[in-house]
Amino acid sequence: ILYGLAGYAGVGKDTAAQEIANIHAANGGLRCRFVSFAAAVRRECWDQNESVEMPSGFTLPYRSLMAAFALALGITCDPRGPWDKALLPVYDELKRRVPSVREYHVRLAESARAVDPLCWVRRLLPSTKEALAEAMPDAHVVIVTDVRTADEAGAVRELGGMLIYFARPGVGPANLTENTTIEHMLDTHPAQMVLNSGTIEDLRNALLPIVSDATRKALCLAVPECRRPPVRAIG
Repeated sequence: ILYGLAGYAGVGKDTAAQEIANIHAANGGLRCRFVSFAAAVRRECWDQNESVEMPSGFTLPYRSLMAAFALALGITCDPRGPWDKALLPVYDELKRRVPSVREYHVRLAESARAVDPLCWVRRLLPSTKEALAEAMPDAHVVIVTDVRTADEAGAVRELGGMLIYFARPGVGPANLTENTTIEHMLDTHPAQMVLNSGTIEDLRNALLPIVSDATRKALCLAVPECRRPPVRAIG
């Protein structure tokens, strides 16, 4: 089962991803794996290791800056590349205190897309369902936590995935580019819409029928004569 989660930054996509995983774990013990296009961008930033300007005006190589913030937060910085979920607090703190880090991520991602619009899609997702299963054999469910473009949404849909768009009152696009990109994505690829305006329990209840539908479709593709009751609420 494949999900692609879309929406502006701050609408609760990561929280929703965890709730989807919780629902699947409670209904059949299905194992979930979280992946993101942003992780592929961070990996490339790590590999290129450009200098990043600090608010003080000094510059530091990207890897050195990552390692310093990871040390301050008591998190081990993997020398093979800091793109795993355990290092997300480091990125959050970096983006908050060093705005040029986010600018570096965006600049690198957009420059790569200008050369090859599908570059990040190919780095993250295989081109077939069979290849996806082989690439992530330990996961029954794969959740892409940050679908932002029509190409990324199209890749999720072509693999049989479900696209879910999240909105939250008072949360909008960070800039005109983000607004245009997400509007184009929604115009070209239908998505389940979830308004995240309440508690985590409210979000879970909104996700239950969506997860139930995705599970039923996946099972019926594998076993056409299958019949399975809706997933139950947890908590």
